[in-house]
Amino acid sequence: MRRRIRELILSEGIAQVQLSDGLINDLIDCGHIVSLKAGQPLVKVGDVNPDFYILIDGIIRSWYVLDNVEVTTAFGIAGTQILNYASYTAGQPSESNFEACTKCKLMRVPKEDYDRMLHTSLEFCNWRLRLAYDQFYFTEMRNQVIKGDARQRYAALLQSRPEIVQKVTLKIIATYLGITPQYLSHLRNTL
Repeated sequence: MRRRIRELILSEGIAQVQLSDGLINDLIDCGHIVSLKAGQPLVKVGDVNPDFYILIDGIIRSWYVLDNVEVTTAFGIAGTQILNYASYTAGQPSESNFEACTKCKLMRVPKEDYDRMLHTSLEFCNWRLRLAYDQFYFTEMRNQVIKGDARQRYAALLQSRPEIVQKVTLKIIATYLGITPQYLSHLRNTL
């Protein structure tokens, strides 16, 4: 398990800013394994969960409800780092749900340990900052993808993250694309 987590930490991010072996070991030593079943929440709207997570296996999504309609804002795959910024930075309740789409295994690092590493290691701080920049980049890229029509958005998801299309239910994918499951089924049959 340590080896798998190590590989995920080293491969995460566009620039792949490397952490030293010592810091990787410190991070893993602070972690606790959390297992979720498909459909099980990691964080619910209204929860205060300031802890840091690394998704080891599975697919997770972030979502909320707007006008009685589910809106999936992001998917995470192995290597994705999860931090509820409202809870972490301000102690505020989450405005999003984080939910397992498939069986998931995550490493949870308590906020206190995460903060200690940020405050005592410039290397760790720079690594995390680089990953935050990557998250902004991926948000911009997602915004580019969602500008197209439903067919273009689905094709982009299929090309960039085929494992999501293969393993996540049509209903959830439809909430990400902003269409009905019926229309998504029609799109899949025409591509």
